[in-house]
Amino acid sequence: MGSQQPDIVLVLLPNCGAFMPNLGLASVKAALGRAGFSARILDLDYFFAGRLASAVAPDRLPQLREVERWVGYEAFGAFLPHIEGLIEECVKRIAESQAKAIGFSVTSFNYACTDEVIRRLRRIGDRRPIILGGSCCYVPESIFALCKRADAVVLLSLIHISEPTRPY
Repeated sequence: MGSQQPDIVLVLLPNCGAFMPNLGLASVKAALGRAGFSARILDLDYFFAGRLASAVAPDRLPQLREVERWVGYEAFGAFLPHIEGLIEECVKRIAESQAKAIGFSVTSFNYACTDEVIRRLRRIGDRRPIILGGSCCYVPESIFALCKRADAVVLLSLIHISEPTRPY
């Protein structure tokens, strides 16, 4: 692969807890590689967890570290003013990626954050294809607004691709 830019950047946004590397994205990257596509993982959940303590007021830190408090648009909206700088840094890192497409791992803990980041990417003119996948995508009705922002939503696991195709 060398210095060549990947076909897709696979993104994990906060807040999933940053307890361990995302095995789902690692599996997707491996499957893409077997199918002839190059991919890079951008773990912004881990980045976020590492910067959180220095970026927010100490009294907010315990609440922001509880991933259960991130579920839903209302909960995320309440946190957003306190993490604005970190979210902007996430957007910047994704925008700087030279990948041809962007894939997001969507969970019940980060779907509102993912929605916000996609809106900001579109607002700054990023028009690359956006693909959603992850546990939250199995019930797309629960994240309908977010699904409408995506170019594709992966609803099942891909076991085998016999002929690689490049839709972009």
